[in-house]
Amino acid sequence: MRTPPESNYILSGITRGVALELGRQEGIACVETGVLDTELARADEAFLTGTSDEITPVVRIDGGSSATASPARSRGGSRRVPARHARLTSNHRVP
Repeated sequence: MRTPPESNYILSGITRGVALELGRQEGIACVETGVLDTELARADEAFLTGTSDEITPVVRIDGGSSATASPARSRGGSRRVPARHARLTSNHRVP
């Protein structure tokens, strides 16, 4: 799992931190480094983190489908993180 490092453009959000920690717990290598748009377009899977939407799969990048949208192409790395996050937070949701 790769994410740009915290900066003026990348906030050190709680959900981002939890996603990185869950990735590490799942045995996924987590690296904070720059990500070029060309690399992102070739990514097998991608997701966004945020307070409102928590962890959201990216299904299209520049008009092309991401593997996140197609389980047949997915290797499952980023799918484990949102699934664990959902289980972790399911008891803490406000009705």
